[in-house]
Formats: sequence, C-alpha cells, structure tokens
Amino acid sequence: MKGKLINKNFKFDKKTIIILGNEANGIRKNILNNSDFIISLPQDEIKGIDSYNAANSLAMTLLHHKVNIS
Repeated sequence: MKGKLINKNFKFDKKTIIILGNEANGIRKNILNNSDFIISLPQDEIKGIDSYNAANSLAMTLLHHKVNIS
C-alpha cells in the first residue's frame, strides 16, 4: 500500500482515527477511498523484512501519535 510516509516530521490531526488492516487483506478499498489521508511506515533500510505485522505497525504508529500530540 502506498501512502504518505510517516517520519519524524509527520503530524497527526488532533482528532484522528487510525484504521489498521489485517496482514492478509489490508484495508477495504471503500474505507481507503473515504480516508482523509493514508500513511505508510518506512522500511526500506531494513534488510530481510518484507513488511511489519499489524501489531508492530500499530505500536509504532501509536507511539508516533503520542509523541506528536503530547
């Protein structure tokens, strides 16, 4: 899935809903089409990892959200 890469400069809106898809099927197209924005976690520099699992992706996203909202 392509989206805006989440990095240290990415800012969440104050009111944010994070929708997490499962590892097999991701997020339904109708939900993606109705989203204000889509984010992706960068992983290009990690050798041997094709993708993060859903729990790790959520943990990284929530930490970034907490750091940037606090």
